[in-house]
Order: sequence, then structure tokens, then C-alpha cells
Amino acid sequence: MKKVLIILSLILVISCQSGKKEYTIRPNAVGLITDTTKVEQLRDLYPQDSIHQLSLNNQLASINKKYELYSKEGDKMLVLEPNGTADTSKIAQVEVISPKFKTKKGLNVNSTYKQVYENYKIASINRTMVNIIINLKNEDIYLAIDNKHLPENLQYDDKAVVKPTQIPDDAPLKYFWVNLN
Repeated sequence: MKKVLIILSLILVISCQSGKKEYTIRPNAVGLITDTTKVEQLRDLYPQDSIHQLSLNNQLASINKKYELYSKEGDKMLVLEPNGTADTSKIAQVEVISPKFKTKKGLNVNSTYKQVYENYKIASINRTMVNIIINLKNEDIYLAIDNKHLPENLQYDDKAVVKPTQIPDDAPLKYFWVNLN
């Protein structure tokens, strides 16, 4: 009886750990997708979920394929961009859509800026026309926050340098990318 309980306990621990890995963002990996994962392997990694190739109606479609991963319930979870167009191309970048995917420190798409600066070091902040892009040091994670969440004096000044202390605590993340290169 004691052996059976030990075996059942081990099975429970292993299954809990593999379930966490399925949605954990860690160095060089987003869930089960790693820096060595090829497009042709995606269906094997997430057999219960569906993978769809985005149809891009432009000239870049032949050099820039993207794939979407949907849960079995139909919720979009990830957008995957390989480093080439062949099925043997490795996944290079992942846009995280679902809050199921989290870092060990709990960072996910529903996080606020406060959760970012309390748990990570910021390597750089760059401006675009509509967002600021935050690069996390040693993480290969890039986050976007809409300029509309910045203080008014920074929202419309394209030349203003945004410092980490100028971003409001409650600013929500707009985009969350992980670079696997």
C-alpha cells in the first residue's frame, strides 16, 4: 500500500510539473516551443490545439509566414513567426496572446508595468509612433505599452526619451513578445 501511494504521488508531481511547463515562459522557450522547435513539430507539441497559418495578402507573404496557435476551446494563444518559410524553419519569435503563458515571476499579457519593473531589469525603452517598446535585460522579452498611457507631456512628443520612472504603474501591456533566436 505504501509503494502504491509513493508511485501515485510521483505521478501527480510529474503531471503537475509538465502542465506548468506547457504554459511557462522561460529562457529560450514559450511553453513547449523552444529555440530548436521547427514549424513541422508544432502539431506534435500541441495535439489537442489547432495551428493555423496566417494568410498574408501582400508581397511579404512569401518571405514572412506566421502561425497562430488556438486552444481546443478556440481561444488564440500564440502567434509564431519562423525564421524562414519552409516547414523545417525554426520558430524565431513568439507573440504571447493568452494569459495562460507566464514567466516564473508571473509576468503575462494581463500584467501591468508595475509588475514589470518590480521583477525585472529594463535593458532599454524605445519609442514608436504609438507605443513604447520595453526590452527586458537577459530575458529576450519585449513588451509594448500604448503611448496613451504615458503622462500627457510624453504622449505627443516623439523626441522625448521615456525613462522607466515615467511610466505609470497601472499601464497595461499591449503586446508581449519572446525572441527565441
